This record gives sequence, structure tokens and C-alpha cells, in this order.
Amino acid sequence: EAALYERLREANAPLVQQLRVILQSAEARETERAWLKLKANGELDETRLVDAAVGERQVFKKRGAPPQRHGTHQAKPKHLTFLLDASASMARGDALDGRLHRMASTAALLIEALHGFEHKFVYNMSMHSGGTADAPLLEAGRPPAEEGERARVVGALFAHAWSAPS
Repeated sequence: EAALYERLREANAPLVQQLRVILQSAEARETERAWLKLKANGELDETRLVDAAVGERQVFKKRGAPPQRHGTHQAKPKHLTFLLDASASMARGDALDGRLHRMASTAALLIEALHGFEHKFVYNMSMHSGGTADAPLLEAGRPPAEEGERARVVGALFAHAWSAPS
């Protein structure tokens, strides 16, 4: 398991870096859209009717994202769920086109890229097959901390696919 995981990790290294850049820039929407006042166009702000009557130009309002406050951070993590195909057809077709290895590579990519982003993302990982619709690989909020635990996740994916009924 550990040797396979190490090969997958090395093969995915450039993709992991790209995904980590994307994850770093991801922000959860903390607030809903709000009315932005003092605009030169948009809907007439009924609270500024007197100002409009005396010639003020910025008496309109628009819906939009409120200005971002500097120094704020994401208060709540985003929740992600990954469902991986671990059916027997994945195991049978692996010799032809490497589909199970690609699925394991995807799992390794996600685990490696999300490592260190526990403050921004809570994720769980499950697999499905002909025998089960939802077999958990990782519980939400409990990512694998050590490389051995990560290798066991990939090993469990392979074991489930090879033992799945259909």
C-alpha cells in the first residue's frame, strides 16, 4: 500500500500544486448580496428622494456583494463530499485502461491537495459499488494525518473494488 501510494503521490505532484493554488484562493461566501447605496445608476433609493430633488446624482442603489473587509478570514469551512467508483467493473477494466488506478490517483490527489486546509475545508470520501451505495473511506472532519493512513485509504479502495459483487 505504501509503495503504491508513494508512486501515486509522486505522479500527482504537479497536479497537487495546481489544486492547492485553487484551494488557497477559494473563499466561502460569508454574506449574501446587499444593497449598495450612493450609486450613479441603478434603482432609485427611496431614502434619498430629497437629495434627488436638489440635484444630487448619487441617489441610486444596486444589489451586489458588500465590500470585502481586509484582515477577515473564512469563519466556517466548506463541506465537500467525494464519491468514488469502486465497483467490480472498475477492477475488471483496470487491466485494459487503468481505470481503477486513475480512481486511486484521484483519491490520492484530493487527499494530498486538501492536506493543510482543514480550516477551510471539511471533507468526507466514500465509495460505491454493486454491493453498497455508500461505503465510507474518510469521515468528515477526520482527514488522514499520516502518510500511512493515506495509503490505507487507497488500499481500501482497491480491496473494495476487487471484492465487490458486481
